[in-house]
Amino acid sequence: MEKENHLYMYVYRMILSDIYNGKYNFQDKLPPLLELCELYHVGRNTVRNALILLQQDGYIIMQKGVQATVCFDLNNFETQKQYKQTIKDSQQMITDIFHTMGTILPEISVICLQRMTTEELDELQKKIDHFSYDYITNENEMIQELYNIYLYAFSTLKNQQLNDLFITFMSSIYQPLIDTEHVHNELKKNIKRLQKALKMLLKATQNKNYIIVKYIIVMMCKANAKLSQKYIHDLCEGMSVKNEKQFIWICHDNRDYLYIKVVLKIMKAIQKQIYVKDTLLPSIAKLAEEYEVSEKTIRTSLQLLREYHVIETINGVGSKVIVDNHYKQSILSNNETFKNNIKVFYNSIELLSLIMPIIIPKVLKTITDKDLLMINEKTQQDDFPTLEHFYDYVVSKCNPCLQNVLEELKNPMGWNIFLGRVITFPSLDYRLYQSELFNALNKKDVQKVSEITEVILKASLEGIRLYIK
Repeated sequence: MEKENHLYMYVYRMILSDIYNGKYNFQDKLPPLLELCELYHVGRNTVRNALILLQQDGYIIMQKGVQATVCFDLNNFETQKQYKQTIKDSQQMITDIFHTMGTILPEISVICLQRMTTEELDELQKKIDHFSYDYITNENEMIQELYNIYLYAFSTLKNQQLNDLFITFMSSIYQPLIDTEHVHNELKKNIKRLQKALKMLLKATQNKNYIIVKYIIVMMCKANAKLSQKYIHDLCEGMSVKNEKQFIWICHDNRDYLYIKVVLKIMKAIQKQIYVKDTLLPSIAKLAEEYEVSEKTIRTSLQLLREYHVIETINGVGSKVIVDNHYKQSILSNNETFKNNIKVFYNSIELLSLIMPIIIPKVLKTITDKDLLMINEKTQQDDFPTLEHFYDYVVSKCNPCLQNVLEELKNPMGWNIFLGRVITFPSLDYRLYQSELFNALNKKDVQKVSEITEVILKASLEGIRLYIK
């Protein structure tokens, strides 16, 4: 199992969320193993590990030869004990998620709302009007309606990764409430508060007062974080954390094929000259051990690298690296698999172009001369222009939730090795901009650093956009 991506934990969290929100109720059967594999785009072992953990935590019962059965009943005393422990263990994770949402969603939401047509804003109005206690009778319905509103707004960006990230945020912070009259009264108050805020947000959008839009979204995140923490404090009074939960997002497109991740890791190793042209890669067994995947996954990865003319395999000898600077554009530009993967890369860059300008000013407030020296030294050791070390520094200063998001968005970056062979960016001199970036860093000119980073990301988007069309 690949430790780095924790796929089984992602599947665990998503199934648990479906149990919490009532998709799978007490004594219901979960879908068959193969159906779960298809649903989450993962292999059998990943699903099995997720189910084993769900059973250990008291949410399902597994029996040989039959589908897993849900044994979670929130109104049962024994079940409540387990549920309370899970919520207590998730307390810091939930805090980090709300903080991350409050950091990145205001700016992204404004961009999405600005792109809406009059007809789309009218449709958004209908969805907000429908967010009322007249139509919502329980917390599950409230969460679903919020999903619908936010995902409709995000749809103008047409970025599947953004939708996927938001769904994972909501699934990770969702906490079912033990059914009492007090809970119903609080739910009614919360719906009224949220609808009032959503109506104010829409009115500010119609008046193009986007400062107010951002303020409302920040306040909504803070208010919900406060309510969530109060609920956890009251519910879990006197309890201590036993197994602290971490936010895990494996974006849908990256989740599809584990072998793609291996391809990018091998390409990164080639880029860093760990594997040099005209030399042999390690054996399949050694690669499987190094990347913590099966030998079958390694064989599939090597097949794709052969298809992309990165390696050639010599019977009885091994796989030799053949990448050089004379790469024929037609090899990749006519390859459908490659073009689909570049679309994933594009979506990652697009989302980064929205997030990075938001967090860079916050991070650079505390940058030290020692940090600057470290970034410069690492960058100068590379033979090609890269923002990787600056990016890694920014990521290291974020909370664990945002770190996970940024690291996941970085995963497709290995495709830039191929892109440099099939795409040219005539409007952008990367070395010049890299030099300007580090001059701005040394002067601690936060605005200039943000501007240059944004220019580089947008130029990359433009180049890729022309290609993927």
